[in-house]
Amino acid sequence: FPDVQVDTLVRREPGSVSITFQITEGKPIRVDSLAVTGLDSLDAALRKAVTVDLPLQAGDVFNRMLMRAAADTMSRRLRDRGYPSADVFISFVSHHETKTAEVTLNAVPGVRAVVGVVHVAGNEKIDSASVVRLMEARPGRLYSQEDLYASQRNLYNSDHFRLASVTIDTTRFEVGDDSVPLQVQVTESPPFRARAGLGYGTSDCIRANSGL
Repeated sequence: FPDVQVDTLVRREPGSVSITFQITEGKPIRVDSLAVTGLDSLDAALRKAVTVDLPLQAGDVFNRMLMRAAADTMSRRLRDRGYPSADVFISFVSHHETKTAEVTLNAVPGVRAVVGVVHVAGNEKIDSASVVRLMEARPGRLYSQEDLYASQRNLYNSDHFRLASVTIDTTRFEVGDDSVPLQVQVTESPPFRARAGLGYGTSDCIRANSGL
């Protein structure tokens, strides 16, 4: 809303002050066109999955936050579908006279990749193979950023670990690689001890109790 006007009305009374903001929005700038480029190498189904229902559409009021959200949505969808280095760049032109804007989202998918070697650190009693079996992101599977988050949740929810993180091993990965090494850092949970007892009471006979 480039022509917005805000007037302030102050009313003073004994012991208090009332402030009113009167806003006249004016005519907004609207997105006249929203172009997506850089996805020609993807098949039609994947292009649709990456671009469907973006936060900003042609005809919407031009909003820079929603424009950034649209780019972030596209890059996240690409990273969830095998493109670990995907990025989306924004360009736009706005016209004050006509109250229109043209927006371009230029995607750079990069190379599609699978999960490579998984390096596990911090485990003492649980072997690395068992850690990997709990994960969604495993060697040979198509890389997915969401799988990294799911793997972290699986490790934490297993109760074997009180801390767990799953990330790309940036020391072994370079943009353009078709295999993504992962770094898994865990801190094992302390072992549980159980105790039990058996007793006899004259009023309710045998009594049993247990605890951790």
